[in-house]
Amino acid sequence: VVDLCRQPAFMADMYTNYDCHLEGSNMFEDVCSLLSKNAFPVNCPLSAVHLLSLEGLSALLNTISDRAGSVPAGASTEETFELKEYYNFWSETMPAGADEIERVKWLRKQKAMKRQLSDGMEHFNRDKKKGFAYLTSIKMLPDPIDAESVANFFRYCPGLDKQVVGEYLGDPKEFQVKVLEQYAATFN
Repeated sequence: VVDLCRQPAFMADMYTNYDCHLEGSNMFEDVCSLLSKNAFPVNCPLSAVHLLSLEGLSALLNTISDRAGSVPAGASTEETFELKEYYNFWSETMPAGADEIERVKWLRKQKAMKRQLSDGMEHFNRDKKKGFAYLTSIKMLPDPIDAESVANFFRYCPGLDKQVVGEYLGDPKEFQVKVLEQYAATFN
């Protein structure tokens, strides 16, 4: 892991391809968390694992520092992201020929959407109605919700409780049957 942390392109690519991808796990975040938890001993003497973790964190911070100096002007300002209206964002890709500033903005938007989806997923796993209400309020689902958008949410949103989804899709009501049909169609 330490050797990977020393590779500047690898860490940036891992963040871009996993943490900023709606369906991907937060791998960069998980590696940073793992290294920080193992870097400092709690109730034991300092060991080689602690030193390697600290070395990995140091290499990661050096990589971030080096890349921060090369951020193009106009890309370093933090922007808030909010959907103005729902659209089918699940198959959205980075615009072809995007320059570096557009790429950074697109990645920030994807990461913000992923955070909002994660919140929506947690709401849905606790209570389906509240989850749909939250997702509709932040424009991650249309108002009124339709079968295709719910099917896409079920298919592509990571972390959904499969039992809750199964109970929803197993309900014989007309709307849930339409969602089930659309959900099955996403696998074609």
